[in-house]
Amino acid sequence: MAGKKSSKKSEKSPKKHKPEKIEISNRAKRIWLKVRKTWDMSLPAFTNTLSLLSEEEAEILYGIVKHSLYKDSYVEMLREHPELREIVKTDNDRLCMHDTYEVLSFRLNKFEDFPDFRKTQIKMKGGIGREAPVFE
Repeated sequence: MAGKKSSKKSEKSPKKHKPEKIEISNRAKRIWLKVRKTWDMSLPAFTNTLSLLSEEEAEILYGIVKHSLYKDSYVEMLREHPELREIVKTDNDRLCMHDTYEVLSFRLNKFEDFPDFRKTQIKMKGGIGREAPVFE
């Protein structure tokens, strides 16, 4: 039976996480540009602008800025979500998204779960030495 190919499939390969598509409306762009402009001015202007957003506007903006989490550069963000090219041009835009996420997550009482690679890193760091990771 040498040379005969096995019809069995190899073990299942892990499925790649397909990122959700972000829809950026003109209203979302206007909200983002207003927030981004005030972020450059000063911290009080930035926080006041975010506090003056309506609930609906805050939800729209939160839906966009949550995608900046756990990314080390804006390029990494754009690889996963190319539709963000319209509003993300520099690393400062990504940093502004982080600050916006912090304020809005507290205001809306919404928090994104850690991705698997970050959970593993956290589990490996213990108070005394290192702990073995627990894979779920």
